[in-house]
Order: sequence, then C-alpha cells, then structure tokens
Amino acid sequence: MTTPAVVPDQASKPASSAEHGGGWRRESLIALAVAAVIAALGLPLGLLWRAVAPRVEFEMTDLGPTPVQPEPEGFVAGDGWYVLITFATGLLAAIVVWALARHRRGPLILLGLAVGCVAGGVLTAWLGHYLEYAHYRQLLTSAPVGTHFLRPPSVRSGSVGLWFGFLPRVQGAVLVQAVTAVMGYMMLASFHLEPDLRQPADDDAGADDDAGADDEAGAGDGVSSGPTESPAPAGSPARLEADPAAPPRD
Repeated sequence: MTTPAVVPDQASKPASSAEHGGGWRRESLIALAVAAVIAALGLPLGLLWRAVAPRVEFEMTDLGPTPVQPEPEGFVAGDGWYVLITFATGLLAAIVVWALARHRRGPLILLGLAVGCVAGGVLTAWLGHYLEYAHYRQLLTSAPVGTHFLRPPSVRSGSVGLWFGFLPRVQGAVLVQAVTAVMGYMMLASFHLEPDLRQPADDDAGADDDAGADDEAGAGDGVSSGPTESPAPAGSPARLEADPAAPPRD
C-alpha cells in the first residue's frame, strides 16, 4: 500500500510582505482618488447653492446699506439650503463609495471619504459666497443713494480659517457633509456580515470550484481500470443437480 504525497495548499500560505505593501499602496491611491473626486464636486455644488439660496436685498440710504425687508429670511434660508445640499451629498457619497470600492473597504477609504467631504464642503461654501462678493463689497462703499443690490449667500453658522496661522480650521455647518458621509459609511459597515467588510462572493465561488475539482480528481483516482465482477446475490441459494439414484418424490 502506497501513501500519496501530501501537496501543500498554496492558498493557505501567508501573503508576502511585498503583496501587503502593494495592497496598501493600491488602497492609498484609491483613497486619494476618492478624496479628489468628492472634493471636486464642491465646485458645481457651490454653483447650485448660489442658484437656489435666497438673497437678501439691500438699499443704499443716507445712513448706509439697509435691508429692504425689516426681518429678512435670506440669512437663515441660505444656511438651510447649504445644509440640505451638503447633507444629501454626504449621504450619496457614502453609499456610492461603499458600493464601488467593495473590494477595498477599510480605514483608508473612510479617510479619503472624510477628507474629500471636508474639502468639498469648504469649496461649496467658498464658491457660492465669494463668486460675487467683490462686487458686493464695492457696492457697499461706493453705491449711490437709492441703489438696490443683493447680498451673496453665506454660511453664517460655520467658519473656515487657520489656527496659529498655518493649521486649517473648519467648524460648524461646513462639516455637515463630512459628518454625514462618515456616519453613513460606518452604518453600512456595522450591518455588514464580513469582519473585513469585503465581498465574499468571488472567494466563495472560487473555493467551491476548487472543492468540486478535488472531489472529481479523488473519484477518478479510486476507479480501477481492470474488469469488475458483480457478486452473486446473497439471498438466492445455488441450484442442486438431481441424483439419478435417489428415489422419486411423492
């Protein structure tokens, strides 16, 4: 009786450090691409916010610029539209990134999503406000009496600046998009079945195919090429030949 040689399973070998390094580099590039695409969305979103946000109308008087309405709602409505647009953008960004980067889910993708949403929120607030801000400032100082002009929208409940002159500072409503995206991504991760957040469909299919191939190979090795004899039924006794000297039966 011969013992077959044991072939080591190549799939069970631990991945080399080069493979791990290549995976981290690939995920880093994907995270950078996610951050760049989401940040670039801040430009069209800024134009959208500028188009839908209501403006506050001013009139130049002898005492200076005065709102036409006694209690203008444009200041609050501008913040409301900005929060609505950035909230929807952050939620959609989390869902799209979760679906498209299903094979690279993890902390790097989440970091790229957060950084991109922070940059996108800042660009949205900056473009929607400063696109006509220079002309508005000029009218505040040099417009003749009786001139009517509109104030560009601004995020009054948020601020963007620098700490100590070089550290970026983002506060308030400008962070709505980033907070929504991170919370949405983490909610999707919390309901996922796999610990590594990856899709197991391809791996399971490959493992089933390999198992089926191994079973077929094992069955082929056990089949003998020689002729086979079918055993006689156990329940049928052998037929005895008649003895010519035996007396006849009644």
